[in-house]
Amino acid sequence: MNKKLIGLISFLFLFLSGISTDSFLNRANAFSPIVSVRDITYKSATINISGLDTTIYSYNLNLSSTLGPSISKPVDVKADGTAVVYVTDLSQKTLYTIGMDYYSSQKVILSSISKFTTITGPTPKITIFSPVQGSIGETITVEGENFKDINGVLFGSIPVLSSELSLVNENKLTIKVPPKAVTSNIVIKAIAGDVTSTTRFIVIPTPKIVAFSPIEGIVGDTIMVETENLRGVDSVWFGSVKVPDEGFKVSEDGITLTVPPSAVTSKITIKTTAGDATSKDSFRVVQAPEITSIDPMSGKAGDTVTIIGKNFGDFTDYVKFNNGEPTKMESSTPTKIEVKVPVGATGGKITVMNWHNLSITSKDDFIISNTVLGKVGINVDEAKITATTAKIIASGNVTSGDYHFSVYDEEGYPDNRSKFQYASGPTTYTVPVDKSYASIEVEMSGLKPSSRYVGVMYKDKYDEVSEVHFKTKVGSIDNLLGIKVLSTTSTSVELEVSGLTDGRKYQIELINNKDVIPNTPYKGSKIEFPYVQDLNPTPIEIKSFSGLVPDNNYIAILYEDGKNVGRVTFIAKVATAAAATSKAKSIYDGGIVPECNTGDIDPVTKQYKNPCNFTFLMTLINNIIKFLLFTIATPLIALIVMYTGYLYITAGGDTGKTEKVRHILFNAVIGYVVALAAWLIVKTILSSLNVDPGIETFLK
Repeated sequence: MNKKLIGLISFLFLFLSGISTDSFLNRANAFSPIVSVRDITYKSATINISGLDTTIYSYNLNLSSTLGPSISKPVDVKADGTAVVYVTDLSQKTLYTIGMDYYSSQKVILSSISKFTTITGPTPKITIFSPVQGSIGETITVEGENFKDINGVLFGSIPVLSSELSLVNENKLTIKVPPKAVTSNIVIKAIAGDVTSTTRFIVIPTPKIVAFSPIEGIVGDTIMVETENLRGVDSVWFGSVKVPDEGFKVSEDGITLTVPPSAVTSKITIKTTAGDATSKDSFRVVQAPEITSIDPMSGKAGDTVTIIGKNFGDFTDYVKFNNGEPTKMESSTPTKIEVKVPVGATGGKITVMNWHNLSITSKDDFIISNTVLGKVGINVDEAKITATTAKIIASGNVTSGDYHFSVYDEEGYPDNRSKFQYASGPTTYTVPVDKSYASIEVEMSGLKPSSRYVGVMYKDKYDEVSEVHFKTKVGSIDNLLGIKVLSTTSTSVELEVSGLTDGRKYQIELINNKDVIPNTPYKGSKIEFPYVQDLNPTPIEIKSFSGLVPDNNYIAILYEDGKNVGRVTFIAKVATAAAATSKAKSIYDGGIVPECNTGDIDPVTKQYKNPCNFTFLMTLINNIIKFLLFTIATPLIALIVMYTGYLYITAGGDTGKTEKVRHILFNAVIGYVVALAAWLIVKTILSSLNVDPGIETFLK
C-alpha cells in the first residue's frame, strides 16, 4: 500500500513539473517586446518598451555601436508590462543597436530588437587658449564648447598626437605643441565640423648653436658661442659639468662663457625655456701634460730620449732641457715623445709644455755626459734678457782656469763666427788656481733687439765647452711675435702677425684641422713674406686667406726662418644668405644721405676709409640739391610749361590772362635757373676736392 502511494505521488510530481516547465518555455519563446525610440538628440534618447512579462525580473537594456563600449541600463517594468528608459552620454551621428537580457532560471539574451541613429551635434567652438606662445612640447589649455566628440587637433596642418591630447570636459581640453609645429592657428576637427581659432599660437623657435671659438682651450679660457633663437637661458653645460651662473654672459650675438673646472672634452649644451641647444662638435679641453718615465736619464748631444706620459700628441709645443732653448721633437703621440739632446744642453730638469702654456717638469735631473768639464754647462737667465743684453750662467764643477764667453748671431754660427760675433769681443772670467765654483755669471751687452743668438763658453785655449741659444726682447717690452685672427667669414680669414724682426723671413701655413695627422707634414695654403723695417716701420703684417670651407676648423701656423713660432685655431662661419653678400649695404645706400664711418677700416690708421668729414658734408648738400633739382624741380617745370600753354591757348586774346601766363612762366624759369646755379656751385667745390658728384638723380 505504501509503495503504491509513493509511486502515485512521484508520478503526480513529475507530471505537474513537466506542465510548469513547458509553460515557462512556451512563455519565453513567445516573449517579443515592442521597442520604440523618441526624443533622439546628438547625445541622448528615450526608449519605450512594451509587451514585457511582469513575472520576469532583472531586465537590462543594452546599446552597442562600433564607436565605443556598450551601454547597459536596468529596466523598471510597470504593472502593465511597459517601461521607459532614458539613455545619455551617446555619441553624435552614430548607429546604435538595442538589445535586452533578463533572468528567469537562467540568463536570456535578446541581441537585436531595434536600431536608431543619433543626430549630428553642435559644432565645437574655441573661446580662448593659453598660453598664446611657447616652444615645442609646451602644454596649451583650450577652452570653448562642444569638445566631447572631436576627432583630433591640428597646428596648421601638423596633427597633435593622440597621446598628447587630453579632454578635461566638454568645454576644455589640453594639448602639447607637436614636433615641427610652426606659428599657426589651432584647428579642432569634429563630426559636426571643424573649427579654427581666430588667433595664431606663436611657436618660439628652438635655440641653436651655430659655432663656437676657439675650438680648444684650457680650464679658465673664454669661449664665444654664436647662437640663433636664443632666449630664456637657464644654464650652460660642458657635457655633464655645469658652468656656474657667473661663468657665462648672454648677449645679442650669443653667449660668452668660461671653461669651468673639471670640464673635459665634450659638447656644449645651452638649456633654455624654449628647449636645449647642443653643439655639433665637442670643445677640446686641453689637459696639462704628465710625465711617467724618461729613458735614458743621461746622454750626450744627439742622443734620443723617450718621454712616456699622457696629454702629449697634437698639443705638445716644445721640450726643454734644464729650461734651455725649445728642442725639436722627433715624434709625438698622446702618450710618447721622442726628442734628441740638443747641442749645448745642460744637465737639469726636462720640461714638456703645450701651446696653452700648460707644462710638466721631470722630478729627476737629466745628466749631460759629453762636455769637456763633465757636468759643466751654460744657460741664460731668461728673466734678465733685455733688448740689448743677456746674462750667461755657467754651472757645474767650474774648476780653475780662464773661461771665455762669446755671443754670435745664430744665422752665422758656427761657420762664420768672426763675422757674426757681437759685443766687444770675448768676455773672460778667471777662476783662481785651486778654486772651483758651482756657477759663474757673465753679462753680454751690445746685442740687437728681437734677434736670435748663440752664447758659447770656451776654456783656456778656446776649447769649446758648451753653448746656449736665446732671443733678445723687442725694445723695452717682451717679444711680441705672434699671430691672431682679426676676422672670419664662411670662406675667408684675416690674420694679424705682430712682433716681426727686420730681415727675417716669415711664412703662414693654413691647414684644415681635420687634415692634421701626427708625424706627417702639414698640407695647406701658404703665404710667404719677408719683413723689412724700412718699408713698414710698424712690425705688423695683415694677411688674408680665401677659399675656406664653411663650418670647418682651421689652424694657422706661423714660421720665422722656417721655425714654428706660433699658431692659432679658428672655425669658418656657417654660410648664410647674409654672408653671401659681397658688400654690406648701408640703410642709406642709393639714397640722399651718403655712407660714412662704415665698411672697411684702414689697418695703418685704424680709421674708417669713408670718414664723416667735410667731403661727406658737401656730398650730402649736393645730393639734396640734386634731389630737389632733378627729381622735383625738373618734372615740376615741365608741368608748369604745359599748364601755362593751356592757359595761353584758352585765353582767347584776353590781355589780362596772357599777362598772367607770362608772369607764371617767367617766375618758374627764374626759380629753376637759381636752383641750377646752386647745384653748379656745389659741383665745382666737390670737383676741387676730387670728388665726382655725378648727375644721377635720386631715382637712378
